[in-house]
Amino acid sequence: MKMKLGMIGTVSLVLMLTIGHVSASAPNCGLPRVSGLNELNELLSLRAVDFVERAASPKSDLAPLMSPSAEFSLGAGDVGRPLGSGIVGARKLAHTMNANRYRFLGWDYMDGPAEACARNEVEVEFIDSRNQFVSKMKFIFEGGRVVKADGWQRSFKTGHVNGFARPVIRGNRCPLLAV
Repeated sequence: MKMKLGMIGTVSLVLMLTIGHVSASAPNCGLPRVSGLNELNELLSLRAVDFVERAASPKSDLAPLMSPSAEFSLGAGDVGRPLGSGIVGARKLAHTMNANRYRFLGWDYMDGPAEACARNEVEVEFIDSRNQFVSKMKFIFEGGRVVKADGWQRSFKTGHVNGFARPVIRGNRCPLLAV
């Protein structure tokens, strides 16, 4: 049996075969390919920040960034606090953290290969500087989407460090710090 596909049919068939081959070899989760663990850590940490920012806004669409059954919890003091799952749990997490800043550490280790669409985890601290609370959160991603976020909220204090000048005692340098 001979099929006559024509130009459009041939292109469509080639695209279907090509797309099928690509998705079988490298899952497409909407994240770009990454060069290594350093880039992956930054990409997913910023994705966690974007997720929390969106969760804090009641009109934003969280569905593309999370699994519908994603679980959220934020302990405080000596009590764990499950916040629920899905979009309701995500919004409760953002509301409870009340963050206006974030911080995450860089990947300062030997870089290695990484797959953005695999199961990965990152830690991000969300800071409520008005009330002096920090929420250290661990986000777990699968296929580029949040499947779990849990952490602990603690109070904190900050202050200034007066530089690296050595203390002076009676016009002389402190003998304990003499090198």
